Amino acid sequence: GSVYDWAVGQHLVLSPLSVPAPGDLVLYGTGPQSVVSSPHMAMVAEVWPDGAITTIDGDSGPEPNGRLAITVNGPFLPGDSESYNGMPIYAYARP
Repeated sequence: GSVYDWAVGQHLVLSPLSVPAPGDLVLYGTGPQSVVSSPHMAMVAEVWPDGAITTIDGDSGPEPNGRLAITVNGPFLPGDSESYNGMPIYAYARP
C-alpha cells in the first residue's frame, strides 16, 4: 500500500482499467489496505497493440520459494490477470 499511497499523493495513480505505459508499476491484489491485499508489484516492460502487457517481476521465479529471482511475465491482458497470475491488478503507479 505504500507505493499506492505515494502515487495517490503525487497524483500518479492510474485505474486498473487504464492503459499503462512502459515503466509504470503494476499493483496486484485487491487494494492497498494491507500486505495481504496488496501482495505483489511489477514493472510494465511492454504494452502490446491489443492491450496485453509484459511485466518484469522480482521475487517471483524458481529460486527457493520464488525469492531473489526476476522473471519476465506475459504477455497477458490486464483484465485476465487474476486467472493468469492468480491475483487481479488493482492499480498502476506512474513513477
